[in-house]
Amino acid sequence: MRRFVSLIVMMMAAPVTSAWGDEAVTLQEPIKVGTEVQTTLHLVLRGELQVDKRDEKISGQALLSYPEKVLEVDANGQPTAVARFYDDARAKFVIGKSEDSRQLRAGIRLIVGSTTEKGLELWSPSGPLHAEEQELIEDVLDTTQLTGLLPNKPVKAGDKWDCPDAVEKRLCDLDELITSTIECTLKEVTDAKATIAVAGKIHGLNFGSEVKSAVEATLTFDRAKNMITLVEWKQIDSRSPSPVSPAGAYEVGIKIERSPVDSPAVSDTVLASVDTKLNETSTLLLFEDPKNRFHFVHDRDWHVTLLEEDRAILRRLNGRDMIAQLNIHVIGDNKNVAELKAEQLQEFIIQTGEMKVDEIVRSEALATDGPNKIRLVKAKGKMGEIDLVQRHYIIQDNAGHQVLFSYLTEPPKEEKLGSNDLAVVNSVEFKEKKAASKTTPGPR
Repeated sequence: MRRFVSLIVMMMAAPVTSAWGDEAVTLQEPIKVGTEVQTTLHLVLRGELQVDKRDEKISGQALLSYPEKVLEVDANGQPTAVARFYDDARAKFVIGKSEDSRQLRAGIRLIVGSTTEKGLELWSPSGPLHAEEQELIEDVLDTTQLTGLLPNKPVKAGDKWDCPDAVEKRLCDLDELITSTIECTLKEVTDAKATIAVAGKIHGLNFGSEVKSAVEATLTFDRAKNMITLVEWKQIDSRSPSPVSPAGAYEVGIKIERSPVDSPAVSDTVLASVDTKLNETSTLLLFEDPKNRFHFVHDRDWHVTLLEEDRAILRRLNGRDMIAQLNIHVIGDNKNVAELKAEQLQEFIIQTGEMKVDEIVRSEALATDGPNKIRLVKAKGKMGEIDLVQRHYIIQDNAGHQVLFSYLTEPPKEEKLGSNDLAVVNSVEFKEKKAASKTTPGPR
């Protein structure tokens, strides 16, 4: 028995060996315009979130499957623009006793990705994504960065190399990198494949939240295909609270399978018929009222933090700094609301929010190009002990449907809010109610 145990210990302690001995090998995946890869990503998550000062269990799974074509590359051969067609994109999460299921709509499954200062931003040429759709396909490991884990020079079994900061940041979904000890090691190499281990800790910021993560991953590089064909990624996260996300601690397991493909879904013919160039409206997101009464578009610095039948809250972030909060209240139907006196408007605003109005400094009807009537009430006041500048917009269509948009910001941050409030308000569209059918369906 002692001999058997000794052998096990010796085997565990033995240095990494390779069928290739001391010969160095090149492990590079050539990426060029037109390269196509079929990717399947399966994510499993478990952990806890702090919701309303209590810990709630969270668990969930997501499945993403898509062919991807490279549209542009940088000087280092990394993709900077891609086109994908999502064969499948769905997720289900359970938080406490609540369930959250999401799926990419069929009409927007052709997706374009462009690299910006924020990382890879995904959008649809067919129309704006919902925020939950954007999160589903974008807030996961950025697979365009996987080749950045490969060594930039020939290596032998046992050799180590650092992962580039930009690659680490995007793989771990960080807005800002603070420190990292992530390191790659060539564990084994044979005629058929090479196995690379990725391990270390990383510290950074994401949507204003401080994130500390431990990463352990294994990459399988197919030497005949010259590509990474399998990734098994494990990440343990600890996150502080931020203005748009709760504190939490959870473990994420991701399995990625990749293979060469020639997909008609992202063919040159298909892509020639759509606009794949990023512009100022490409990445706008669509907000739809839960009861389908109105919708609007907003940029990606606004984040939905509360969504109920008759109210919603969005918060605007600039890096880690919260700029403003938008409270939305559905008022109902009242064709005379635009004619309310200032005192009545003030009382109405106080009733529909948690802010105190000390002084109304402006109240006027705004000129618009669309069918809606918009009245602005600008006020000064407080929420608790915090001084606030308040911009309230009562928006009404010709049928009398109304909604109140209240923007709250601290006086030093009002300039940063700029005209982003009007950009949202002017995009509001009410949906006409369809008359109920008077025909009683008979038996079939």
